[in-house]
Amino acid sequence: MPDLFSIADKFLMIPDILNYFLTGIMINEPSEFSTSQLMDVRTKKISPETCKKFNIDTKLFSEIGEHGKTIGNVRKNILEEIEIDYDIPVICVPSHDTASAVTAIPTQEDSFVFISSGTWSLIGTELDEPKINDDTLNARLTNEVSAFNKSTLLKNSAGMFIIQRIKQEFDAAMNRTSTWDELDELADLCQGDIPLFNVNDIRFFNPYKMSEEIWRYLLETNQVSGQLDWGTVIKSVHESMSCSYAVTIEDLEKALDKEFHSVYIVGGGSKNIAVNNLTAKRTGKKVIACSKESTALGNIATQLKAFDESMTLKKIRKIITNSISVKEYTAEKDSEIVERYRTLL
Repeated sequence: MPDLFSIADKFLMIPDILNYFLTGIMINEPSEFSTSQLMDVRTKKISPETCKKFNIDTKLFSEIGEHGKTIGNVRKNILEEIEIDYDIPVICVPSHDTASAVTAIPTQEDSFVFISSGTWSLIGTELDEPKINDDTLNARLTNEVSAFNKSTLLKNSAGMFIIQRIKQEFDAAMNRTSTWDELDELADLCQGDIPLFNVNDIRFFNPYKMSEEIWRYLLETNQVSGQLDWGTVIKSVHESMSCSYAVTIEDLEKALDKEFHSVYIVGGGSKNIAVNNLTAKRTGKKVIACSKESTALGNIATQLKAFDESMTLKKIRKIITNSISVKEYTAEKDSEIVERYRTLL
């Protein structure tokens, strides 16, 4: 069987394929391509050293796209099919959802933490240049390309899929549809030392039943006893997630030798009031819950650059700041439980 790379003509990530289908033009969009490990995040170009190491021909790759630039117009045959008689430009945007979501953070601050919270949680910060050293390596932080050649230093962590699974299983057990407020009320009934688990332990990635797997772990570690208690499980998820966020933020601060004061939560998880409150309490930082549609906002806002060359990331963020509402959470720092969580890692 021939090697796939030897018979391939071009390498396109899925967003690049969609752009190609629309325009007939091939590019490699940098935010998405930076997740391939084939890009030198310092130069924002294909890494010939990496390609050589894995015997990958660099001719497979196309021009690296530039955010806010027009890739091309939608093909004429597509316009005819949808009965449109004018050109539609296709603009290069950060096609990695996290990069677009970070673009839409409503701030003028130069130094902040973001949590792109959805199925997964991407916890990180935005930098002018990538940070590559032993501290970032040991903290398992990765450098990715963000909008307009910015870099994001971040960690991919388990996100809201855990609590989504819990809700599905609770609804099945109760034979009815619950509300998120109801789950939060059950969690509030849990008092005393809150049991914790490492949300990134592989046993919690896709167990047959999430609630039972979490309870089994809590039993094994002598943090609970008896039959499964839904309120305890839900509270454990909320606390463990917020502790995971706090630990990663502390690791970021150590790697960069700086202190952050604001945490912006973007994406669907920004609506989880319980986790937002606990994140403020476990970090001692101001938590700002932003739009659940931040990825779409960042995608749209980046396109403004194609029509106004003076548009900068700061100007884009000012427009977004004036266009959406946010909710802030503050609390006095209580990190004892965070230290207990660290012992589980």
